[in-house]
Amino acid sequence: MACPLGRGRGEDVAVSFIGGGGASLLDGSGHQVWRRQVGGNAWSVGTLAGPIPLVAVDDGSDGISLFDAVGNPTREAAASGGSDSLVGGDLLGTGEDQLFGATTTESAGQWIRYFDRHGTKLWEVPSDSAYAALDPTMAVGLILGRRMLVHGDAGGDFRFYDASGKRIGQWQNPERDARSFCLLPRPDSGEDLVVYSSSGVTAYRAIWLESTHR
Repeated sequence: MACPLGRGRGEDVAVSFIGGGGASLLDGSGHQVWRRQVGGNAWSVGTLAGPIPLVAVDDGSDGISLFDAVGNPTREAAASGGSDSLVGGDLLGTGEDQLFGATTTESAGQWIRYFDRHGTKLWEVPSDSAYAALDPTMAVGLILGRRMLVHGDAGGDFRFYDASGKRIGQWQNPERDARSFCLLPRPDSGEDLVVYSSSGVTAYRAIWLESTHR
C-alpha cells in the first residue's frame, strides 16, 4: 500500500511491504529516502499531515509504528488485531492530522480506531460492515459544515462519524456496490462523496445526510 507525504518540497510516497515487512519513503523520482523494519508484515501505511509529517505503519500484529519524515521512530500505538487500513485526517480542525485505523477481517473483528498524533487511542467503534473493505476504507472531510470520518465498504454502504465516535448517519449508493471512494472539495464549501462503482464514477452531494445531521 502507498500514500503521499508532504515534506515541504513536494510529495513523497510512503510504501508498506507484506513480504519482508517494513516501509519505505520514496521521493518524486522513485529514489528511496529511507526504509524501516517493523515487527511483522506491514499490512498498511498511512501518512499524517502537519508541521511535523508522520508515517504510520501497521506492524502485522497488534501495533502501529509512527516515524517522522526522516525515518526516526516517534511513537508506538496499540491496535489489537492489527490495522488493515491506516488513514490520516484532521477530524478536529487543528491543522494537524490524527490517525485512523480499521480492521476488516472476520478473525480480528471489524473495528474503527481513532488515535492522536502521539499514538494514544481515543476511541474505537465497531464498523458493523457486512461487506468487504475498500481501499481506502476511510476518509476525513468537511460535510454539511461539520468535520466527519467516512467509512465505506464494497456494498456501497457509507457510515459517518463525528469526533466523539458517534455515528451521525448512514447511506448506501443507488448501485449498492463500491470499489473505491474519496472526498472531493467543492469551490464553495464542503466536500462531495465520489464513488467508483460498477456503473462508473459518480459524485454525490451530502444532502441525504441532512435528515440525520444534528
